[in-house]
Amino acid sequence: AGGDKTPASKGAPAAASPPSASGAAASVGKPGPGKGKRRKKRGKPDGPVARDASGRKVREVAPTLHGVELPTGTDPESRRQRCLLRNRITAQASRDRKRMAIQEARRARDEREVEIEALRRTLRDENERLMSLESMIDLVRQSMTQEQFTRVTGMSTATGMAAATAAP
Repeated sequence: AGGDKTPASKGAPAAASPPSASGAAASVGKPGPGKGKRRKKRGKPDGPVARDASGRKVREVAPTLHGVELPTGTDPESRRQRCLLRNRITAQASRDRKRMAIQEARRARDEREVEIEALRRTLRDENERLMSLESMIDLVRQSMTQEQFTRVTGMSTATGMAAATAAP
């Protein structure tokens, strides 16, 4: 709380305080207990690590990627060829995914255009129907006296009918 005078509340290092119940470190931005400063490098595949004849760590190489055999040597040229080939395969897969996404977007756009056109036809038909009904009301109003028209429709004019149909 705001009233306690512990070193952690005064801004002193919280190294001696135990971790919270959730297991996270008490101080933000600092590694918790048992965690080193080393971070996992991005882009490197996780996998078993083997040692070569000189004792250096060497990653075991997956023999294929998307069905294409990769060079398996540990010499720099094989590694370079493997990297280039893996990059080409990944780039082609990315282009294929992009092409499929574009095709799907175009298909969805075409479907929406068909739906929009159908809605426009419906709107046009409904507007024609409304105009027809309004012209019928005008004819009825002309054949009746103002008092009869008001009694039958509950409106004083034909334009009142349009306003009444537009109101909820």
